[in-house]
Amino acid sequence: MHIRHALRRLIQFPLFTAVAVLTLAIGVGANVAIFAVIYGVLLKPLAYPEADRLVAVDHAAPGVNIQSAGAAPFLYFTYRDQAKSFERIGIWQTGTVSVTGLAEPEEIPVANVTEGVLPVLGVTPAAGRMFAPRDDSPGAPQTTVLSYAYWQARFGGDPGAVGRRITFDGKPTEIIGVLPSSFRFLDRPASAFDRRPSNFI
Repeated sequence: MHIRHALRRLIQFPLFTAVAVLTLAIGVGANVAIFAVIYGVLLKPLAYPEADRLVAVDHAAPGVNIQSAGAAPFLYFTYRDQAKSFERIGIWQTGTVSVTGLAEPEEIPVANVTEGVLPVLGVTPAAGRMFAPRDDSPGAPQTTVLSYAYWQARFGGDPGAVGRRITFDGKPTEIIGVLPSSFRFLDRPASAFDRRPSNFI
């Protein structure tokens, strides 16, 4: 009875009905959009094996009003050598490098990582190897692991690219491995994962 009466009233006032329906549609659409963003940013699991075991470590310096200080190299070595709470640990930063010696010089996005970052994410190479502890040693030669897309674009998928040297920012860098095609590094584009000890040590 009440529903029939409500429907009759809505039919009698079509403008009001249209505004009410439009308002409801906008509200529902906004809620769906907000939930999609929250799910994608906060709730959706990371696309890595055992993602529930991954943690991000940050530091603050409230005395000098720094709310997020990241991780300094000395903290990395402290955690790596002394912490008992972590199975593995690594630090990373993103940037770009100039590549020469292949064809035309180009600038590519890179992620500069310590040796523990890729194993923490559960990635295994499509070719070659990942970084090893020796790559983190002071004075170690520069090494890099290429993304699958960059390997295909610049080397045509040639397995012989592993072991070659290319030039990053004027410095010879050995290609030691290639990542699988399915691997994505968070939301950061990276054509190569560069292990340059001078950046951290």
